[in-house]
Amino acid sequence: MDRQQVLSDSFAMELRPNKEDFGEAIRALRKAKDITQETLAADTGMAASNLSLLESGTRQPNLDKIVKRASALETEPSELLRLAEAHAAGQLALEVTVKPK
Repeated sequence: MDRQQVLSDSFAMELRPNKEDFGEAIRALRKAKDITQETLAADTGMAASNLSLLESGTRQPNLDKIVKRASALETEPSELLRLAEAHAAGQLALEVTVKPK
């Protein structure tokens, strides 16, 4: 393994939130808004099975997916990332409070 790979691997281990944290943030917000995986998947143009993989942390979200999920959940991408950071810090409650419109 070369030096660049070691540095890259070390940096990747330090990144928080990770894909699992992001997936849990989506799941928590979706459930708080009483939206099914099927509905959210349809609203964002993806298969429900792919959304399940995203929520379980198996799939890595890209910026486009973050923006689409946030829009469908009627929130800002920064809020999803804030929730993912809270999960990474062990502070995300499984039940997210949703403010009425």
